[in-house]
Amino acid sequence: MAIDERASNGSGLEAIDLASGTLASGAGTGSADDARHQPARRAYVAPQLRHLGSVRQLTLGPSGTVSDGGGGSLMTKMSSRDAKEGIVYVDEAERKRLASEVLGLRLATYSYKPGVDPSVPADHRCLGFIIEDAPEAPFVVHQRREVDLYGFASAMLATLQEQQKTIERLELELRELRTKTIA
Repeated sequence: MAIDERASNGSGLEAIDLASGTLASGAGTGSADDARHQPARRAYVAPQLRHLGSVRQLTLGPSGTVSDGGGGSLMTKMSSRDAKEGIVYVDEAERKRLASEVLGLRLATYSYKPGVDPSVPADHRCLGFIIEDAPEAPFVVHQRREVDLYGFASAMLATLQEQQKTIERLELELRELRTKTIA
């Protein structure tokens, strides 16, 4: 019998038979039967990675570009403090604004018009956002009608940081509620 453990209303764990969707006998009562219905905890084992096809190794070139080994390259951004001036760290309010901007983006699928980007096959469907939908986004270079991918990745980091703060706050609230329930 496959068993799923779910937190109950403070009376312990309920063991649910996944096949039938019913409580296993004696489950959730706090009895000795509960221990028999709880599956043994196992240590996490990372999955084995499989090779999914031919991937060319990326190498860093002297010009600050990343070469894909096949003649193509991706632009990178110099990110050393030595190459920058006027550094101002993003405060909490700005980080929240960036996260809101990222979370508000409307994703779309699209194809490029013929001749716009010869590196993309004509029948290829792309996924992304439309820069005209994000007129205030700091990661859009409107003069060139392009996305600053480094800026976008940084805005995504701001989003992750905000989500992590929310998770930590909710975990604290949950611990406090559990403590009040037990007491």
